[in-house]
Amino acid sequence: MKQATIITTNGQALPFSFGMAALSAFMDAEDLTLATLGALGEGMKLSTAINLMWYGFSDGHRREKLPFDLTREDVADLIDDDGELLQKCMDIFAASMPKYANADDEKKETRRMKART
Repeated sequence: MKQATIITTNGQALPFSFGMAALSAFMDAEDLTLATLGALGEGMKLSTAINLMWYGFSDGHRREKLPFDLTREDVADLIDDDGELLQKCMDIFAASMPKYANADDEKKETRRMKART
């Protein structure tokens, strides 16, 4: 299992990861599909971004086998105190998503994923 990325913020070292477990839970919570995931960044609500970060911190703690007790409000407070935290998390999220050479490859992958379910 891939290790989490450690994000240092507000004097804390917090593990953050966005693997398939986090992605699946986040998509369920936000009622997203594979087809809508690609447009997630366009007009994302702040509450969605906080939710995404919460799942990333939760998954990071799981991967590092650490207890996790942050609430979504705690995550919002972390953002209040570190103006760069949201961007750090979004960069890790973006890097964890599958890369496609072009839109046709993405459509093929979406069809392949749907065929599995």
